[in-house]
Amino acid sequence: MITRQSKEIDLKDLEIGSIQPRKFFNEPTLKELASSLKETGTLQPVIVRPKGEKYEVIVGARRFRAAQIAGFSSVPAYILKDINDSEALELALTENIQREDLTPLEEAWAILRLMKDYNYTVKDMCAKLGKQECFVRLRLMLLQLPEPILKYVAERKLAIESASYLTRFESPENQIKVAEEILEHTLTVAQTKEMVLRKAETTRWRKISKQQEIADKKVILQLGVAERLLNNLNLEKLPFPNRENLRHKLLDFKEQIEKIIQKMEEMD
Repeated sequence: MITRQSKEIDLKDLEIGSIQPRKFFNEPTLKELASSLKETGTLQPVIVRPKGEKYEVIVGARRFRAAQIAGFSSVPAYILKDINDSEALELALTENIQREDLTPLEEAWAILRLMKDYNYTVKDMCAKLGKQECFVRLRLMLLQLPEPILKYVAERKLAIESASYLTRFESPENQIKVAEEILEHTLTVAQTKEMVLRKAETTRWRKISKQQEIADKKVILQLGVAERLLNNLNLEKLPFPNRENLRHKLLDFKEQIEKIIQKMEEMD
């Protein structure tokens, strides 16, 4: 059972540990919070756990940083004892998500770590966070995207819903190019979806056309080889087994030729 006590703790005795899901600190908003703290002098308690001779911040890393900027010497804190890494990370993630205090990318890293370290499923994470499945899957999807796009999402320049559509492109280069287009034209999520679907469909048909082009070239090459073979072939002197084998191959080849002719007639 986790025990809890309240105490004022010196800032020099606090540190942000590895379980903290928050990775980014927006300096302007931190300074705004610090100014507010100076005026009111009040600060909601942070949640910590003992770590050696110091305390590790579980919830309230942003408040801790703002208190440092404001020049506070100490902060009120709830101290949780006998809490393991899994429980600490779950608490940090849940508290911050409820406050909408993390970027989607920070949420994604924390969710992935819990799933990997403790074999949680997507449904487990939904139950623990009180969120629907799409919330968890959207964040895990982010981790498939290249770093420049992750930076846009972290800086809240690109909506996570818009970023999710970029996974329809296979190459990171195309993903980044389309992301920059979205930002340049300040597209909404709906406009982004429309554009991405259009571009992805065009790319798909280009792939099909390229595959067909390669297949057509192979057939043309085979035609040339077959023509040279038949011109130099003396069927009368060819033994029966070889002649029968050749007949089957030519029948197969005839079927391919008929398909090509039919395709050409449909195009005319």
